[in-house]
Amino acid sequence: MSRKFLSVLLTVALVLCFMPVAGASSNLNIVDIDILDKMDDIHSALSEASKRGVYEDTYGGMYYDKGRIILLTTNASRETGSSVAAYKNDSDISIVSCDYTFAELETAWNIIVENASSIPKFVSVGISPKKNRVTLAVEDKTLLDSDKLAWVPSGVTEIVESAPIQPTASIGCGNTMKNSTRGSTSSCCVGVTTNSGINGLIIQGHETLVGDVIKNGSRQTIGSVTQRVQNTSTATRGPDACFVTLNSGNTVTNTIPEITGANAVVSGQTYTIQAGLPVHMRGHKTKPFSSGEVDEVSVYYQWTENRDGLTHYYVGAKATYPSKVGDSGGFVFVYTNWGPIWAGLQSGGGETVNYSVFAKATDIASYFGCYVP
Repeated sequence: MSRKFLSVLLTVALVLCFMPVAGASSNLNIVDIDILDKMDDIHSALSEASKRGVYEDTYGGMYYDKGRIILLTTNASRETGSSVAAYKNDSDISIVSCDYTFAELETAWNIIVENASSIPKFVSVGISPKKNRVTLAVEDKTLLDSDKLAWVPSGVTEIVESAPIQPTASIGCGNTMKNSTRGSTSSCCVGVTTNSGINGLIIQGHETLVGDVIKNGSRQTIGSVTQRVQNTSTATRGPDACFVTLNSGNTVTNTIPEITGANAVVSGQTYTIQAGLPVHMRGHKTKPFSSGEVDEVSVYYQWTENRDGLTHYYVGAKATYPSKVGDSGGFVFVYTNWGPIWAGLQSGGGETVNYSVFAKATDIASYFGCYVP
């Protein structure tokens, strides 16, 4: 969790050009920020305890459910000595039995990620806390040879069929942006400031290269791509994101105008993505926003890009909100009692699948050393 505050706010220069939609806020499920804080703290504490062997590791992960934290354990009957026992009297938490520890899910996920190239018609693999399983998605299960794939962890892995994930390549949060170098249109995610004080904005990494010139919806040049996540091997897999350094005098308006309540993106806050959290996405083709919930907290996917001819390997999260081609780079957020909190950047999905994948804000902020001012 990042908590950095800047005394000087970015001024308004790139004004969002879309009129507010009456009643849009009524579609938002408000998440109490104290619950996000608590989920972050518990997940960090139990994950660390698992690594250090402080207690018997029974932690199976967690998810959000209508204002409550569902804490999974492989031994719900244990009153003491287990990693989750300290939380049994917390009024915000329900403890539920599960089959596998979160460490076992992560181990299975890593095994599949490292061998994904050998899986016919591979689409993605993700950790699904609500199912307490690792979900492996392929285009056609009939092509799988059980003998050749005997290495896939059994029991913990659920195999499902899915259409392939497509890039949804689409400023203010989720507003139209132009890549004049590539001749493409996509979305701005959010305005940020680096730890060294450089003002910039975050856009998608796919079909984008360092040096590309970025314009706003009025075709005014505002900056250029100066960093791109290097993820051209499974060893360097990471979020689908680029950093655009803004030219002097240009800034980003971090507001969601269609929200009638608190609509400014909360400064300095990012949280670990947990299953069940209601999330929303605002992009070039999706206004005012689409809504769903987080399904898989760590999802690995890949595609070969036209711009550089290389296969890029991404890690993000999967959610049930719909998206369209043109939405990439869109602003993904959780709406809280403080206002919208940056959750991620729209990466892929499209009309052929009933979900979307997004790069996680925590990963982007860590990679570029940046935060929402």
